Amino acid sequence: MGYPLAGGCRQRSDDVPDRRDRRDDDQWYDVTGYRRRVYSSARATVNNTEKIPEYRIGLDWYEYADDHDDFISDIDGLLAARRELMNLLASERDWRLFFFVYTAPDRLQHLIWDRTVILDHYRKLDDVVGEAMSYAEDEDATLYVVSDHGFGPISKFVHLNTLLAEQGFLTRKNNDGARGPLAKAGVTKTTVLDALDRLGITPDTLVRHLPKSVIDGVAEQIPGEHGLYDVDFEETVAFAHDPSQIFVNDVERF
Repeated sequence: MGYPLAGGCRQRSDDVPDRRDRRDDDQWYDVTGYRRRVYSSARATVNNTEKIPEYRIGLDWYEYADDHDDFISDIDGLLAARRELMNLLASERDWRLFFFVYTAPDRLQHLIWDRTVILDHYRKLDDVVGEAMSYAEDEDATLYVVSDHGFGPISKFVHLNTLLAEQGFLTRKNNDGARGPLAKAGVTKTTVLDALDRLGITPDTLVRHLPKSVIDGVAEQIPGEHGLYDVDFEETVAFAHDPSQIFVNDVERF
């Protein structure tokens, strides 16, 4: 949920997903960006990490899969801090455009689909909208409340690469070379990652500390069902990589 406000001389943006048209002039003020772990830009006049120490860009909802109570509590904290930041920044100068995004409802509904919990969260968001309406009225501004997608219950999971393989669009690598003995021994990407997880080592840890060439070399030798490492692209027409993204293999990229 975000809202732009028309009013003064500058523009303001907060946590806009994958914004690729950032400006580098003095008329643009950017505090944070989605997927960019940056808390303030060079032109920022508010150090929100000091004024709002509990401020966080977002939550990795999948890390709370077994702890919904803590997740709901942290989501409430995320929303409260974001609301505090919105009010702080809205009051600091005369904006021409003010755009603010709330990621909390997205994170919440990715993990929890419970009517009572969701309605309680949306009541809090409704209070935020009320504050935005009052601010827009005081500034004689136009208010927009928008969302990029909705949510619903999941009744069935579909493994896209399995479906593509069944329909003849995707061919998996053969278990030849080192992959064959490892497969027979029950060593797969899943078993290796599970073992590392028990040691407190996540895929992100590996990416941060190991060269890409090392990760790629090992991943290509260990059998599994990865959307890139375990696909024979010379025989593949289409494949899925990341949730809900299907790529047509019609160029020599893979």
